[in-house]
Amino acid sequence: MPTETAQHSANTIAACLLGTLHVPSTHHATAPDYARFVIELQKEYAGKSHLILNQTTARMMMTPGLGPSDSMRWGLGVHVGGSSSNPYFEHGGSGVFQADMVGYPSGDGIVVLTNGGEGSALSDEIVRSAAAQVYSWPDFHPAEHTVISLSPSRYDDLAGTYDFIKVTREGDDLMAEIPRGTRKQKLYPESETRPTTIVFDLNPEGKANGLEFITTIVHLHRDKVQ
Repeated sequence: MPTETAQHSANTIAACLLGTLHVPSTHHATAPDYARFVIELQKEYAGKSHLILNQTTARMMMTPGLGPSDSMRWGLGVHVGGSSSNPYFEHGGSGVFQADMVGYPSGDGIVVLTNGGEGSALSDEIVRSAAAQVYSWPDFHPAEHTVISLSPSRYDDLAGTYDFIKVTREGDDLMAEIPRGTRKQKLYPESETRPTTIVFDLNPEGKANGLEFITTIVHLHRDKVQ
């Protein structure tokens, strides 16, 4: 999973989810049809076909920096990752069922469709296994996180509702529903932030009045509403 490091001052607290979140999408397809679409895009990128797009448009589609900011590395409709010499394009979502797609212009790729909106853990494991055991990809390996010591009493100052994100204290743990109403996931305080990351904005009294929700594809500010 690509990493992102953010510097934060004394008036912020950063926490991360040990997992991957995806922005919901509305694409409907079977796994074989989706895979055929990925293969066609790879051929068009190489100039070997033009059933959907010409080579110029296919390469533009997989060029990072066309989204809201360069750091989010969006092409046209897909997220672009990897290195300049071996890039990949990917898209995932959980509008109803969790689905993920990864394709390398060089020819490798994978499509994973699950039968549940919380299938991201299974999908992530399949993609990581394919990366390590089948294709030897340099990407999608587990990320190491550094967890700092933070008194659970501080979690009371962070709990609250921030638009579509709800943060609660459950005993000695800080939990988050992203979005609200979904299964709670544990947040881990970190010294270095990595996606998916929440950075809490603190007022002079040390209580959270907002947060920054940071992933590889979005960076959103949300004020605390209650």
